[in-house]
Amino acid sequence: MNRNTLLCALPLLASGIGLPVMAADIDTDDIQQKVDTGLDQTPASKPWKVRAGLLIETENKEGQSFDKDGFFEPTLWMDFSRDRWTFYGSYYQETHGTNYSDGFSRDNWFNQYEFDARYIPITFSLFDAGPTTITPYGRWTLDVWSQNASRNQRMHTTETRTGIFIEQMLSPHLSMTLDYAYEVQARHDLSPGDKPIVKFHKTGLGFIYSF
Repeated sequence: MNRNTLLCALPLLASGIGLPVMAADIDTDDIQQKVDTGLDQTPASKPWKVRAGLLIETENKEGQSFDKDGFFEPTLWMDFSRDRWTFYGSYYQETHGTNYSDGFSRDNWFNQYEFDARYIPITFSLFDAGPTTITPYGRWTLDVWSQNASRNQRMHTTETRTGIFIEQMLSPHLSMTLDYAYEVQARHDLSPGDKPIVKFHKTGLGFIYSF
């Protein structure tokens, strides 16, 4: 959190008070050097911060009481931040041999590229180890695809997710995270009768390492 401090300088008025000053005591070169130095000073640029994280997610599909497809979903991600700017990228995978309760299965890896927008975080302290940060976020995938083995066709999906990301600092370099999100998947290249919109509730537990 940036803090802006307003400093007010009050001039000392010495009305009616004579202060003897000797001309020999004034070093004009030194004064000019201090003035030039003050004018040439520029704000120091803030360095880039790099973080890497691992998030293990589970998901629950709405309208389906028993679902094994989202029990273990690892996500590897990195972000690069500087001042107020943050660039985020992630790579998501679902394990081989996925068992879907509705009969659909994937034989290949599930790949996802996405765009992430994080809003103003709320930071406070719950533990002595470090601050707790709660960040509402939105996430939109650029492209999600999976291979349908029965049709020998690549299936594409557009995903929209809103969630709450909680980060608890454990040390200057290590943090633990909790994540809850509501996700809507718009599926393309479907067979007749398939649902075009599927809704999920997702929860996640992970760790962050800051370089």
